Amino acid sequence: RLESIAVTGSYASVIGGGPAASIIFKREVRERAAELGGGPSALRKANQEVAQLFDQTHSIARAQRVGSIDEVIEISTLREALAERLERDYQRNDGI
Repeated sequence: RLESIAVTGSYASVIGGGPAASIIFKREVRERAAELGGGPSALRKANQEVAQLFDQTHSIARAQRVGSIDEVIEISTLREALAERLERDYQRNDGI
């Protein structure tokens, strides 16, 4: 009965774009850096590009589409949304 909500504009990845680019997509980062002429600045730029693509792909909207997030809400409704869920859970469990 776990329910998940997220705030609009948040990210839904277990690992963020920067770490993902440097760890998971190391080969892609190296290939992009080579295309950019190599060197430390090219490697930094390539890492940033791959990180940005990762974060765009793993958006909160995608997480909702694949069922990882039940609902995406605006920050202004967070308090109300949490209160509603707590009340619903309280009623389900007979006040326990």
